[in-house]
Amino acid sequence: MRCDSVHMKGNTQWIQVFLVNDIPGMVIQLGRLGRRGNDLGNTSVIWLRDFTSLNVLFIFVQLMSSTLILQQSSRFWIDKPGHPVFRLNNTLYKLDPAAISRSSPYLEGLCKAPGPGGTPQESSEAEPISLIQVDNAEFEIFLSIAYGRPPKAESWPHGSAAVPSLLRLLELARYYLSPATKEFVFEVLWTRRHYIPAAKLVNIGLVYGSKPLFKCGFGALASMRLRDLTSLDVDLIGLEVYVALARLIEALQEHRHILAAEEPQFRDGVQQLGNFDGNDTPAHSPSCRDNEACAVDWHQAWWNGMGRFLLDGREPLTWTDSFDQFKGFEFGRMDPLCISRMLARVKKADGNGHMFTMVDQVAAKLMEKIENCDEQGIF
Repeated sequence: MRCDSVHMKGNTQWIQVFLVNDIPGMVIQLGRLGRRGNDLGNTSVIWLRDFTSLNVLFIFVQLMSSTLILQQSSRFWIDKPGHPVFRLNNTLYKLDPAAISRSSPYLEGLCKAPGPGGTPQESSEAEPISLIQVDNAEFEIFLSIAYGRPPKAESWPHGSAAVPSLLRLLELARYYLSPATKEFVFEVLWTRRHYIPAAKLVNIGLVYGSKPLFKCGFGALASMRLRDLTSLDVDLIGLEVYVALARLIEALQEHRHILAAEEPQFRDGVQQLGNFDGNDTPAHSPSCRDNEACAVDWHQAWWNGMGRFLLDGREPLTWTDSFDQFKGFEFGRMDPLCISRMLARVKKADGNGHMFTMVDQVAAKLMEKIENCDEQGIF
């Protein structure tokens, strides 16, 4: 590469650069920095507007010069005429145009992009279609999905080790407009969801349009305290989701107070012996000698047990954990059969049920935005 003196063309100052054509496709890329001049044998002439463009040119040539040795892909090279050739880093790929058309409108558009004459220019090994900002390993996973041979979910590293690669592949799927690749990544991410922070799951659901991942992450956030959310968490989920989450957590806290303060009541009368499934409000058993004392001690046990577990100021327990602790409590003067009936009623009532319903309702309203927006998500 050689830089000549500064020339004037009209009122514009131009810099003339001579570039030897020893790197396939480089001159086509460099021509975007300025104007192509008349080629001189194996030397191309490029006119640049200013020295800033010249610096960019030098950097670009250095990068391209470090990747002179190109190799054909061992897995994705179909040696047939008319098949498009792509270059990614040091590797060339000759691909089935039908698979490209099926899997990525973006790559299909690159193949059909008009050349200098206004008609699509056929790519070749000497002048491939250059791809950027993509890792070869992830690109080949994308191609495997395009050819109908996706890798198995269990082939990915266990735990959280695979998550960064999966997120990069998901971004590639969005960049290439590839729904099949997105669905594949969603399936693998679902098997790794327990290793992904809840706020990140919500972010993935919103940005890429996955309702299951969004719901999973949102439900996990709803079980947290707002003060435990970091500023990064808030940035990931966005202001609208944060406001909805804050209102939901307040509603759940109010419901928790109601559960803690209002224990299930005995109904009047005596219930005969028999199996009690917990569906109805129980009455005292025939063996209960003091119904009033039994009810008083039930109220006291509930408040000292379930109420304290649910409203613990430092570490409140969930409904399920509270009930597990409560079952081993001392119930004072209560009749054993009355105890078993009341515990069956509490188990059947399941205080978690209403909480889950509240979370599902709020998540559903937020997820409508995913359903009503395009495939790019709502961000």
